Amino acid sequence: MKKNDLKKLLAIGAAVTAAAAVTAVAVTIYNKNKKKAFENEIAASNKNVYIAGGGLSALASALYLIRDCGLKPSNVHVFINQTPKIGDSENGYICRRGKIISTRNSMNLFELLSGVNSTDIPDLTVCEEILNIYRSNPLSRPITFIDEDKNVIDISKIKLDKEHRKIIMQLMQSDSAKLKSIPMFETFDSEFFQTPFWKLFSSAYGYSQGDSTYEFINCLAHFDNMMSGTIPDDFDRYEEIVMPLKSHLEKIGADINSGCEVTDIDFEDDNVSAVHYTDNGIRKTVYLNDGDLCILPTDDMSYGESFGSFNEPAPKLLSTPYMLWKKLSEKNHVFKDPSLFFSELDENMSEEFTITLSNSLLPELIDKVTCGALGNDGIIVLDNSNWKFTVCAVPSTHFKNTKEDIRIMWGSATHFDRDGERCGKPMTECSGAEILYELVSCFNLDEAWDDIRESVINVIPCHRRFDHSFVAPGGSKLEIIPIGIGNMAVSGDFAEYENGTVFSQEYAVSTARSAAYTLMKTKEKVFKATPFSCRKIKKFLKNSLMSL
Repeated sequence: MKKNDLKKLLAIGAAVTAAAAVTAVAVTIYNKNKKKAFENEIAASNKNVYIAGGGLSALASALYLIRDCGLKPSNVHVFINQTPKIGDSENGYICRRGKIISTRNSMNLFELLSGVNSTDIPDLTVCEEILNIYRSNPLSRPITFIDEDKNVIDISKIKLDKEHRKIIMQLMQSDSAKLKSIPMFETFDSEFFQTPFWKLFSSAYGYSQGDSTYEFINCLAHFDNMMSGTIPDDFDRYEEIVMPLKSHLEKIGADINSGCEVTDIDFEDDNVSAVHYTDNGIRKTVYLNDGDLCILPTDDMSYGESFGSFNEPAPKLLSTPYMLWKKLSEKNHVFKDPSLFFSELDENMSEEFTITLSNSLLPELIDKVTCGALGNDGIIVLDNSNWKFTVCAVPSTHFKNTKEDIRIMWGSATHFDRDGERCGKPMTECSGAEILYELVSCFNLDEAWDDIRESVINVIPCHRRFDHSFVAPGGSKLEIIPIGIGNMAVSGDFAEYENGTVFSQEYAVSTARSAAYTLMKTKEKVFKATPFSCRKIKKFLKNSLMSL
């Protein structure tokens, strides 16, 4: 986020009363917690906690342990291996789908970030910065759906038929434990997957027919501005949330170890006894004393991505980022077999691309042929394309310090395994140039190719090997407190947590908070997400996609 942009956003600060109320509540709770932290300090003074991974849930649990549970910052040890690449204006950016932040159901996230300072504006917290961004853009992003016959469909009029609505409402009241192991294709008939409703949903969330029925139903129950989905929006989650949180922890003295990968965990007498890790390639081991604790964040378990370039496709990945989980499952059955979630088949995969441009020529040309569909950071779903493209204009505020003339577009494909209409091969085998030409051809802009090519800084294809693994129909996930292990907790996407949806940023923070509080036996409470009533969801499904 550029400093000038942020200052403008601050001037609009009072635009949304509800968001202001969230800020006030979050800050009040933060101040109360600050007073309680001192009371816990003496009891926890010699306890060490080892957090065996990175990501938001790892950093959130570290801050909760220090702030609310009284641990010395130097006694909280975080091992961070992965740092996402985001690119730059000279070599091209890399956008990713981001977890959703709902102003209605993100109290744990907002409360956490109300004590973390912005890296851009002094005396402004990350919580206030995010809410100011949302206040400046209170309206939903425009979405254009072009069907297989090249007709533009008004999404405000898209709704499900009575039979499919009935199935969804029955599922809402079914046993969630059973739904967790049932894929979508076993729940719905083939006609459902041909509806504009499903095509929009799968484009917005990168959802497939092989993903969990439970996660689909749970998503419907929790989001208001649902159809914008996880498509890149006003800010990059890593830059705006994770980086300031990591910086805050380092400033207060937490032991943050970058370039460290936890490779194994030993157990003795039903407790974690040792953590093995590599420190920039050097093998090391830390042994736990009585009273020490360990948290296993699972945010990075599905992290496996490779990048191509304008002239090269993204290479296929052979890595297994869930290897630590696999080792633990072989030692103790309480850690379920990760193969239930991580499939070697294409159903776990996603293919995306980011276009970085030196000017606005391409977005303007697309706007001309689509009647302004990309304007106001719009989203276009091209159901008439072989790959079933979804493409959007990425807001100028998404990355910090983006040069003024730079334009960024992001796209994905739900049928990346099919041959493209122009390139004649699957998207997985295409370079950035080939993907761009396929997209340009979908809008009948072939004659402008030379001019478009001149404006391109880079087109970076991205192959994500296990992108859908956290919504796979693998049944229940890992218990936050594994049964029979006295000094360990689990957080993140693969932690079992009934309050909320894994598509939200709140999920990582909620599981982290629950893990920290339960391990430390504190009386603090975790805010719970409130799903919509069945009556409201029924109305939403009957009337239109925009009725929530």
